[in-house]
Amino acid sequence: DDAAAGGGGDAAAGGDDGCASAYARGFDDAKKGRTFNSHAAPDYGPPPPRGYTGGSGFGLASLSKVVSLGFFGKQIYDLGGGPNWTFDACQRNFMAQPPYKQAMSAFLLARVLGFSPF
Repeated sequence: DDAAAGGGGDAAAGGDDGCASAYARGFDDAKKGRTFNSHAAPDYGPPPPRGYTGGSGFGLASLSKVVSLGFFGKQIYDLGGGPNWTFDACQRNFMAQPPYKQAMSAFLLARVLGFSPF
């Protein structure tokens, strides 16, 4: 029977660290009625960190917010008259827009402020 285990006898006696050693350990476990690898402590690895660590801090959500903020800023800049920007011109031009453009501006503002579900 020891010859079937590669002549190693009891696996705890030592031997090589290769396949013969693993075979001998398995053979010894089976001979003693133990389950597979029952003599070894379970190795589950390090526990995962608790909670979300946040990653790098700049992901697709941040990129989306920056792009929305850029679009909103450009729209306000254009509504206010460009380089000679005034709040009155911005307000007048906003009110002169068709309702669908006003609604799109409102949705863009909601997205920038974080109220939009999209």
